[in-house]
Amino acid sequence: MHKGLTSAVILAQCFGITALTLICVWIIKLSGGIGWDGGEKQFNVHPVTMVLGLVFLYGEGLLVYRTFRGYSKKWIKLLHAFSLFGALLSATVGITAIFQLHNETGEPNLHSVHSWLGLTTYILFGLQFVAGFVCFLLPTPQSIKKVVLPFHQFFGGAILLLVAATCASGIMEKLSEETWGKKVFLGNTAALMIVAFAITVLFIVRWSPWKRPSEDDTGHLLSSNDVSAN
Repeated sequence: MHKGLTSAVILAQCFGITALTLICVWIIKLSGGIGWDGGEKQFNVHPVTMVLGLVFLYGEGLLVYRTFRGYSKKWIKLLHAFSLFGALLSATVGITAIFQLHNETGEPNLHSVHSWLGLTTYILFGLQFVAGFVCFLLPTPQSIKKVVLPFHQFFGGAILLLVAATCASGIMEKLSEETWGKKVFLGNTAALMIVAFAITVLFIVRWSPWKRPSEDDTGHLLSSNDVSAN
């Protein structure tokens, strides 16, 4: 792997792991933990699963084309797809937890900027996953792949930015009634790490000297010109 690319990937991993760790410490250690209890613990499921899925796993899924650029593209595409599927599952758990909790407690859904951004991001991510699977992993004509590819690449990056904005707004909303202390410090730092992770991942996947060299694939997987969100 290119020396500069290696350093950038390591930096991205530091941002991503730090963000996930801070969220887990904040929620599990300082906010009562997680559980499906119809109360605060169920609410806490939401930030942990959303950051795990739509931040960390999604970002890792975008990076696989650079991190494993020396391996067969056929298998890297499968790793990309599995990473994004894991992200979708984790996010679905988080969405379900918060909607179910609101419905049981009578609190209105979709009443804040964070919730509007979050639902938009989740829907776009789901559509992106389905479109990518159908167009690039199934036997789809090359003419269709070439049309879809630029949109798939654009929305891959745009969704990650939406994820960062949604997480930052959610953390801000959660901390709005807190006074300065450990929770506020951890939450603010986690938000900063999420934004840094998203920016670093986008730089890595868009920086042209680090793009994966073209190669031929076999079977019905992507051709050498079709590279998902990267």
